[in-house]
Amino acid sequence: MGDQVSAPPDERPPPASAPQSPADSAESGQDGVTPSTIQARQLAPVTAAYAAVALWLASLGLITTPFLLHRLGPSAYAIFALINLVLAYLSNLEFGFGHGTVRFLARARAEGDQEAESRIIGTSLSVFTAASIIAAVVTFLGAPVIVKSFADFPDSLQDDAVVAVRLGAIVIGASLLLNFLTAALQAHGQFPALIKNRLVVGTLLSVGAVVATAVFGDIRAVLAVQVLIIVTSATILFVTLARVTRVRLRPSFHSETFKAMGVFGVVILATGLATQAMVQGPPTVLAGSAPSGELAAFAVPALILTQLVTLVGAASVGFLPFASGQSVQSDRTHLADVFNSHVRLTLIVMGPIAGYLAVFAYSLLAAWVGSSFASNAALPLRLLGIAALFISLSAPPSDITRGLGKPSWTLIYTLTAGAVGIAVSIAAVDRWGADGAAIGLLAGVAVTTPILLLVVATRLLHEGLSSFTRSLIPPLLGILGTTLLWALASLLDGGLLVAILAGGVVTAMYAPVAWRFILSQRERDALRSGFAGLVRSVRLLRQRRRAPLDGTEPT
Repeated sequence: MGDQVSAPPDERPPPASAPQSPADSAESGQDGVTPSTIQARQLAPVTAAYAAVALWLASLGLITTPFLLHRLGPSAYAIFALINLVLAYLSNLEFGFGHGTVRFLARARAEGDQEAESRIIGTSLSVFTAASIIAAVVTFLGAPVIVKSFADFPDSLQDDAVVAVRLGAIVIGASLLLNFLTAALQAHGQFPALIKNRLVVGTLLSVGAVVATAVFGDIRAVLAVQVLIIVTSATILFVTLARVTRVRLRPSFHSETFKAMGVFGVVILATGLATQAMVQGPPTVLAGSAPSGELAAFAVPALILTQLVTLVGAASVGFLPFASGQSVQSDRTHLADVFNSHVRLTLIVMGPIAGYLAVFAYSLLAAWVGSSFASNAALPLRLLGIAALFISLSAPPSDITRGLGKPSWTLIYTLTAGAVGIAVSIAAVDRWGADGAAIGLLAGVAVTTPILLLVVATRLLHEGLSSFTRSLIPPLLGILGTTLLWALASLLDGGLLVAILAGGVVTAMYAPVAWRFILSQRERDALRSGFAGLVRSVRLLRQRRRAPLDGTEPT
């Protein structure tokens, strides 16, 4: 289970006199408070760090899952999946206030409005506290019903499963509070704290699960360790937020703030549900009309798609609060420049990955699962790899619409993409099975994502259509070049060894070319500045922690 039931990603900040991650603007806001916004140069290192942590935790999950499954048994291990299922449903009790907290709090900080900060934090904390209590109580009291209605456990395991789900109730309640703390710290630009917490907590969850299983061999012991880790994590983040915020951390209620955040949050909630329909609609059509083997041929490539999209989601951790802070500016030029670079960097990173999967899908699946399975799943993997690129490209404009208070634009996008994908799937699945479902999902996002990109760039950010599209030509040429090189390499053999060697060689060639010829000078300068700032922050943190030991002050 590891990190699965923990909260989304989320160190003590440097001293107040040291360079901070959030930049203070030169102008003061109302009441003499200095506005604080997140700088564009933070986004690349924050995204890279979050992506690295996500890869590490995913690797831990791949390593620890077989051990847990073997030692606990499939039925006991299924309790993890059951708790995650309950958490997925009950997390909707926050009604989109997570994104709302990031958006409204980052904007209030950019305006220097401390009263608004207090109202937003108090109201949001009230909503999350209520959601946490309700979710925990419902899960705790409903544990017997959940165990008997949502799963078919052996009679000998049912009592243990009820106890485990009740322990999971604490995990679920703490996870909702962690969502609030994560959102508030995002808005404050406390990315080092969130990254460190995510890394340490995710690692401890995986390692703790293995240790508890090895020592006790009991699912209840594993969940008890999970409870201890997650509650400790929530406490640490609460103390961190209390030290960096300018307002008191206590639940309160302000009707106008609740109304504004509630309207925003409901649209976010609806968008989340629409996104699930967009992604899960085609396989649902497949499951209803195709043999189980076809569903498996879709499910494995879909798992890879999910992992790719999760990596790209790391960029939103910094970009959403940045866009929210920029929404106070009447001039959108800077935001448009950063958005343009965000889209280009997404193409530069995700494009070659999609091309690599398109070329070597069969080789990778044959080595991983088997040649017979690869014959059925190779085309779905190729199509879903390309779909992952389009879904990744939808993230920057979606963050812009949320940051600028236009979340309904993204809702329209997801509803349209879902409708197109399901309609195509209904027509294609009967004839092509898993291939047809993959075609449906790809069709939905391929038709709608370019429209979303262009509309946001031209309508919300007032960028010229020709200049925006021209800026995408170099990354697209880079994608085409790497994919052609991989295709030529696959003609030599097409086996796993050629796939690995070609992947390493072409990537080693592509990286310096992309840095020198695809990235602009401004983008290179911003990346250098951002990563240099990250190194300085780490050094300051180390100095600060060593200071009490040697009696010196960090310089």
